[in-house]
Amino acid sequence: MVTKRSDKLKIILMQLPHPSYLDRNLPLAPGYLKASAYKHGLLDDVEVEIFDPFLSDYAGCQMLIDAIVSRRPDILGFSLYLWNVERTLHIINGVKANLPDLRVIVGGPEVTKDSSYILSNTNIDVFIFGEGEITFVEYIKHVLNGDPEIDEIPGIFYRKNDEIIVNKKRENIADLDLIPSPYLLGYIDPKKYREMMIFTMKGCLLGCTYCSWTTRGRLRAYTVERLREELLLARKTGEEMIVSIIDSAFNLSPIFFDFCDMAQEINKDKSLKFNCFIQADLVDEIVAKILKDSNFTGVEVGLQSSNPKVLTNINRHMELARFLKGISCLRKEGVPVKVDVILGLPGDSLESFEETLKFIHDNEIDPLIFNLSLGHGTKLSRQTDSFGAEVQASPPFYLLGSDTFPNSDLKIALDRHREISADMDKKHNLGYPILPLTSNYSNTIERGKEISFLKNLDFPIRAIVLDLNGTSEISDYVNCMVEAISHKIGIDLSILLQGTFEDLQQSIKLLESFLEQVNERNPHISWNIFFDTNDYDISYPFMEKVKQLINRSKVFLDHRDELFPEHVTYVRRRGVSSFLLLPYDSYDGDIPIRESKCIRTASIHNNEEFQSKRAKLFQANGCGYLIEFSAKLDSPSLREILESLNEDRLSGKDIFFKDPVVQRMWERDYLKVTPGLEAPHYELKFDSNMNMSWKFFDENELLWNAIIKWKMIKSEYSSLDFDDIVGIIVSNIQKDADEIELKW
Repeated sequence: MVTKRSDKLKIILMQLPHPSYLDRNLPLAPGYLKASAYKHGLLDDVEVEIFDPFLSDYAGCQMLIDAIVSRRPDILGFSLYLWNVERTLHIINGVKANLPDLRVIVGGPEVTKDSSYILSNTNIDVFIFGEGEITFVEYIKHVLNGDPEIDEIPGIFYRKNDEIIVNKKRENIADLDLIPSPYLLGYIDPKKYREMMIFTMKGCLLGCTYCSWTTRGRLRAYTVERLREELLLARKTGEEMIVSIIDSAFNLSPIFFDFCDMAQEINKDKSLKFNCFIQADLVDEIVAKILKDSNFTGVEVGLQSSNPKVLTNINRHMELARFLKGISCLRKEGVPVKVDVILGLPGDSLESFEETLKFIHDNEIDPLIFNLSLGHGTKLSRQTDSFGAEVQASPPFYLLGSDTFPNSDLKIALDRHREISADMDKKHNLGYPILPLTSNYSNTIERGKEISFLKNLDFPIRAIVLDLNGTSEISDYVNCMVEAISHKIGIDLSILLQGTFEDLQQSIKLLESFLEQVNERNPHISWNIFFDTNDYDISYPFMEKVKQLINRSKVFLDHRDELFPEHVTYVRRRGVSSFLLLPYDSYDGDIPIRESKCIRTASIHNNEEFQSKRAKLFQANGCGYLIEFSAKLDSPSLREILESLNEDRLSGKDIFFKDPVVQRMWERDYLKVTPGLEAPHYELKFDSNMNMSWKFFDENELLWNAIIKWKMIKSEYSSLDFDDIVGIIVSNIQKDADEIELKW
């Protein structure tokens, strides 16, 4: 029996983000667990903290570990998904090394009795499987006072004398309103994420073997009254809000019609934009009109394959004629539709997969291709022998080949259709450092005070500029400085290496010390390395040598990269990306490295100059273009250039901008993606003598600097007022500028 504590039990709950999505990660699972603790009266004796969402989303591995350790929790809980499980296990190991008495609990779709790579981690004490809200509450009661006994708690595995004990399965929660809304309790603020993710139900009627939803039981719905309160809260933010309905298939929800009636009633001004996943073969004219009238601005449907045999193999029953009718109804109402297809399903082949894509093309459907991923929550992960599947040993457990779809054919399919591959994960923002563009505003650290400054940073370091001059000796102080930096790195790190090729070669010891130390403490971050060598003599082997200094085992993004052909020139998110920056007008012939490693750069001063350079710019070999505009460029000229670039990007090359404000305009207005907020971060710059300067950036700071820059340039135009200046810089993102309190 555990004696009840006189002080509060401290619990931290976390959900780490997908490493490909550098935007806010809505911590829905931790929110529901804390809401459940509140419902059962535990918050008088227990302090439940949903870990700082900003740090969860943007901090590197070591910064996360340090932050958790500093809070000294009694219990640490994580939600495990395919995309975050390996990084989460690394964080757990690092925290437990500092807090050996800490209790660690995990849950989520990846926690099953077959997940040996999770169960074998001796730093985890309790594994929750299935719906975890009530199980979490009972485990906390056990820790507080020993009641119930741990072997009496359904829905957990636990460790006892180095053995995993499997308790009985917990029945799914029948009345979902027994779990309060984390939004309504204030545990999750949708305004921070510009999105609200909600369930209208739990469970799934389908039995598709590739999906973990099939284990979630019969359909159970929330009440419309509870969902109404959540939508009213979203409206109170005063901003347009995305409401993502994350049901297995929204049009199968028992409250589908009632929810849509309610949404239409309270959302007459269309400030809430809904999206969801639906079953297209169950859509008719009435359902399509309801979705349109309810302001569903995007729906996703699953086809997976048009081959009847393949559909039978995955226990998916669909009439293709009804599927096409549903798509037609949605189109008629103007509801945008994305159709999912899975590459590598049992019994599928390159020939039959191409037939599926022909079916999609012939019917003018907008597709997304996903690689078959055999996570432990799926039935198909236990049936791999039946179709000769070779599967990755680590997440995302991609199919690497099968009896009917060998690896070589998978790569052919991905190469042919890379533009519609969801797992290709193209970069929208190159992550080029901002600091070189704002050097007049940087701050210089007094020599000898760098380490204390670095240790006190509250926000991550996102970019580092190294101006190398052949430094060959590494002092103890520089090593200590690099060690301090490694504790503050963000989840996505850009390194800009400046200097001649000869200087870089002679500085290899410094690079080795820097890259290895940072990587050792942060093995699950993404790297972007830019080589700006002035003389452009750099070689591909040298670039690979520098990349290999980041000596790490494969992690999630690296495993995703295994299936894609190396020659694909799209700039996609990888574990480690390296690019040589070459002016567009150098090396008219063959470039000295693989084309997929070369970014062409260009400076543009006016529209006439751009039009004269345009043909040569887009004939240059490389995988993309990094463009810098003159500050004297006026707004009409900028728009004209962006319109022209939007036509040029259809050639397949990626286009990026050094100016973060222009980059945002490009993403939103031309790529039609929602730009991520500029997360607060530091950027560092080291000169050839390793003197450090720095700059802090956040959303307001970037816009403020841009406005100051343009205000100075345009000072001769006395007729321009503040709104004119803002309009020149941010065009129709005026709302962002209005939120900044500016005093002239």
